Amino acid sequence: MAELTTEITLDAPVERIWQLLTDFGLYPEWNPLFTKATGPVNPGERFDLVVKLPGMDPFPIKPVLQEAEPKSRLSWQSSMISSVVLSWTFCYELHCLSSERLRITQRSLFKGLLSPLFTFAMKKPVTDGMNSLNDALKRWGEKGNVSCMKC
Repeated sequence: MAELTTEITLDAPVERIWQLLTDFGLYPEWNPLFTKATGPVNPGERFDLVVKLPGMDPFPIKPVLQEAEPKSRLSWQSSMISSVVLSWTFCYELHCLSSERLRITQRSLFKGLLSPLFTFAMKKPVTDGMNSLNDALKRWGEKGNVSCMKC
């Protein structure tokens, strides 16, 4: 098992960031790591997601949404062949610091027989992708930076 984590503090209301993260239709507009997402934001349901890691071609996955706790936590899990071989759990955690400030933690947890090898090979692209997502959240989420279509 291996975990990669990034954090960023934003000067933005948690409601705005939650809407960006849960409105899958907006992902192509702002999200450099998950460039397309379609399907329901309902725990237990599968949806389609396109992952774009820096330096790699985009690839599709079909994760299962695990949690969608409003304004707090959004997570999903995807498996390669089976969770025994390799599973990837991705999570956003939102920590409200004030009405206009929050900290976002992203976690990528890899489990399974191939997780040590996968993490060794993919640590940099996954971490770089998570950091680019943090930068995009800052651009799109902070007041006055970008006019969000729906936020």
